Amino acid sequence: MDNRQNTFRRLMEDSDTFIVTCEHIPGRVSRDKSLDNILTFAKKSLETGIVHALSLTDNPGGTPAILPDPLVKEIEQLGLPAIVHFTAKDMNRNMLEARGLALDRMGIKNLLVMSGDYQTLGKSGLPMPVFDIDPIHILNKLTLMNKGWRIGKDTRTLEECPRTDFFHGAVVSPYKYTEPGFMLQMYKMEKKARAGAHFFITQLGFDASKLKDLRNYMLERHITVPVMGSVFILRKGAASVMNHGEIPGAYVSDKLLSLVTAESESDDKGRSASLERAAMQVAVIKGLGFKGVHIEAMILKFDMVETILGRARELEPDWEECFEKLHFCPEGSFYLGQSGCTARSYASGKLKKSWVNYLVMRVLHKLLFVKTGGSSGLMRVFSRNLDRFKLVGAVSHFFEWVMKLACFNCRDCGDCALPELKFLCPQSQCPKQQRNGPCGGSRLDACEVYPDRPCVWNRVYVRAKSYGEHEDIRDTVIGPKDWKLERSSGWVNFHLGYDHTKYDYADFFNAVERSGD
Repeated sequence: MDNRQNTFRRLMEDSDTFIVTCEHIPGRVSRDKSLDNILTFAKKSLETGIVHALSLTDNPGGTPAILPDPLVKEIEQLGLPAIVHFTAKDMNRNMLEARGLALDRMGIKNLLVMSGDYQTLGKSGLPMPVFDIDPIHILNKLTLMNKGWRIGKDTRTLEECPRTDFFHGAVVSPYKYTEPGFMLQMYKMEKKARAGAHFFITQLGFDASKLKDLRNYMLERHITVPVMGSVFILRKGAASVMNHGEIPGAYVSDKLLSLVTAESESDDKGRSASLERAAMQVAVIKGLGFKGVHIEAMILKFDMVETILGRARELEPDWEECFEKLHFCPEGSFYLGQSGCTARSYASGKLKKSWVNYLVMRVLHKLLFVKTGGSSGLMRVFSRNLDRFKLVGAVSHFFEWVMKLACFNCRDCGDCALPELKFLCPQSQCPKQQRNGPCGGSRLDACEVYPDRPCVWNRVYVRAKSYGEHEDIRDTVIGPKDWKLERSSGWVNFHLGYDHTKYDYADFFNAVERSGD
């Protein structure tokens, strides 16, 4: 299909257009005034021409809501481009492909790919989170489909299929204030770009220096994917919830919460101050050279957008003054540069080589689990015999599982990613089971789902840096878990080529480049 038919894509590829998109949150209804208001918003966007596309969320907060797909279709039938959020939290890889094919059939092209928020509400208890694959896997799958390829049934080869025509973007989270947090988000952004992301939208934050860090990192690494900065109309209620880390991917510092709370005592309950801050964000994002802005609020009304964009035009000549006013961050924050708050390294004392078990695992891995090592042939013969003689194999598997359970809290998945994650298990220690980098959670060092735990990926970075291997994370892409290996020997699966190491997942990235446009 001709890409010029996709207005949003054409605008994104137009170097002279500063794009404005607005995000709406469909509710837990199929027919309601709130849904009618979204369609009214779309009509006003068309009439005025100041908003280029609407973005609709997919069950934000992990709570039930109407799927955005039918609403996106209605908006595009009005003549306005729309972006559907495409998340991995509720569907396995087969259903994600099925949904993609259905969207293509409906003519919906613009997708925003993300892992999605962890489940929080459901009938009779917590629903089962899925997170079968991560955003990097999804982006790669969609890119292959655009090129006319899909992964074959043997998972090792590609086979031809009808081309789709998706314009798929992803999320980047620059508002991270420790070295592991920020650098891991940059590494993951690069993987998403390699997987075929056409654009990025940032997570929420109110620190202009972090936007500058993101811009500088992309320039240094020659990442040319266009980026849109998120702008949020922040009021007291939302600020309080975000400050407590209860909205994933949104960071509000104590200082900003105090300011917004004071603003709420005004006659208009802080409305004008929140719009002014949003206008400053727009001016800064445009001044820094980003592609556009993505405007959000708990309840977004069109007159708010008109006010923000009108005021932003007035502030544009003085955007650097606005930049100096937008520095809401924790003390001792990590920055690539020294602008904004005081820069620091993350827990430098933790970077020392002080993990005895980690050192032991590294030595054992080099001796027994390197496919090109001196013991590789012997280990393959040994593994073939364990696979052949089931009773002996079962005893060996039990010993393996007990040892891994004691050392790594092993889930016996049979498709082990411990070596790539510095012997920290993503299945047991990451609720979203992310194999290629952390999610965009809003807590500084803690897990998004379990705030009493450190993010396992921060620990991966610290261990990697202690051996000067932290930048290897940027280039390592781990394939999805093979569920047929559940409760089988990870050691045998590794040596016989049954697990994710049977192929280099980067081969699928390279296949995208080889297949051309």
